[in-house]
Amino acid sequence: RIPPGLRVVELSPEDDAERLAFEKSDAAAMGKHLLIRYPHTDNVEWELQKAAALEKAEQLWQLNCARAPWGCAWFSRWKANIDRAKELQQTLYISYFEGQVGAGRLSWDELHVEEARHCAAKA
Repeated sequence: RIPPGLRVVELSPEDDAERLAFEKSDAAAMGKHLLIRYPHTDNVEWELQKAAALEKAEQLWQLNCARAPWGCAWFSRWKANIDRAKELQQTLYISYFEGQVGAGRLSWDELHVEEARHCAAKA
């Protein structure tokens, strides 16, 4: 399993500096740790690098309050779907991860308040 805070890239001899630059830029934009396997990397070296990268990714995951590192581009579509479901008088259900029932509840008006979000994340 590759944790959300890790981006693994295996380069081939045909890959160029442009691909490498893209992968570095993409990982940085997503807040991920980048692990690159170059063609000359042997298996022992790769396993050592992978172990260190998994540890780093776990640290990033914890620093980000166990949230995925990517942004919220999906949010406007999700909100539109919620609004449409309400218009159609559909019943909305909430699913929680095990052990987190009711944790982190915020009112809609509190979502933009960083302190409220931070406190909810700790709940």
